[in-house]
Amino acid sequence: MFNLFEHVFRPKDMDAYQKDLDRAKQSVTETKDLEDEEQGAIDGDDLEIYRRWRTCLMSDHYPLWVKIIKTDLTYAYLVGFTR
Repeated sequence: MFNLFEHVFRPKDMDAYQKDLDRAKQSVTETKDLEDEEQGAIDGDDLEIYRRWRTCLMSDHYPLWVKIIKTDLTYAYLVGFTR
């Protein structure tokens, strides 16, 4: 399985995004009334905040990679209407 976060937004890259994290954290606290759980996430350790933040930027749902072949069946479909 391809783990996206082994290649981008890795924990060792966190320092490179610190300014973005700080801005995002500030923005959230200024614009929302936070539930206790959300406030706990904002006040949590930096690595946990980073993991939540990167998930907002890129989906952590593991995509299914598929090869699509011969997808243009339009002609065959339309010919069926002319018979």
